[in-house]
Order: sequence, then structure tokens, then C-alpha cells
Amino acid sequence: MVFIPFKKMQERVDVDLAESDSALFWALMYYGEFVTKLTVAALVSAVTEERDRHRYRLTHRLVRADSIGDWNKALDDLLTGPASQYIDHLAREHKRQLTQRVVATGWQWPAPVFCTRGYESIGWVTGNGEVSIHIGHLGVNRCRSV
Repeated sequence: MVFIPFKKMQERVDVDLAESDSALFWALMYYGEFVTKLTVAALVSAVTEERDRHRYRLTHRLVRADSIGDWNKALDDLLTGPASQYIDHLAREHKRQLTQRVVATGWQWPAPVFCTRGYESIGWVTGNGEVSIHIGHLGVNRCRSV
């Protein structure tokens, strides 16, 4: 069974692929934003109700969010902050997959490798092997070249 929002986003990417590089870029940016927000929403729903009201605090912040940066801060709080202690035991495996260190044989390994190679191909790698990019509200991303 296919999750219809993913199918629709993939269709949009396919259409924009045929249109132009800039349209494809923005379609992929929207796809990434969609995946980020869906992941955060799922993790917030997995936070159990407790005395400190972490779930309410995160939901309150996200309802009033004006950029993807607020969603990123919520994700950081959910994965490594105080709210991470209150994630339901059934969702802990998903949290672990997002926070664990990976080895070269893991399924997660290719993504940063391909990103770094792409950065190198367009000259965004600095002399010390770091990539520094500022794109709108996303802030500064840094990663080591492989």
C-alpha cells in the first residue's frame, strides 16, 4: 500500500524534473520539508503525556512555527533533548535509527556520501574538507567530505 502524500510528492518531482533544474530543486526542497515535518509530527505524537507537558510544549511551538527551523529545533528536542525521555517504548526503535552512528555497510551511509560528492562537484567544499551552505531558513549545514 502506497502512502498517497508520498506518491503525490514523487509525481511533483517527476513533473518538475522535465520542466527545469530550478523547478526540480524547489520540488526536492518541498519534498524534504514534507518528510521533515511528517517525521517530527510522528515523533511528537509518540511523546507520552507527563507532568512536564513536553508534548504540549512541542505542539504549541509547531502550531506557531514560521519556518522549517522551528521544526528542526523540535526534532532535536525529540531526539536528544528532554522530550526524548518520554517517547513511547513502541517508537524508541525509530528514534534510535535517527540518532545512531552508522557504518559503511548500513543503509543510511550513502546519503551523506552522495551529498558530499555533489558539493565537491560544484565547488562548495572548503580547504579543510567542510561544506558550508546557507539556504534560506535552513541555516548552515556542515559535513566532512568522504
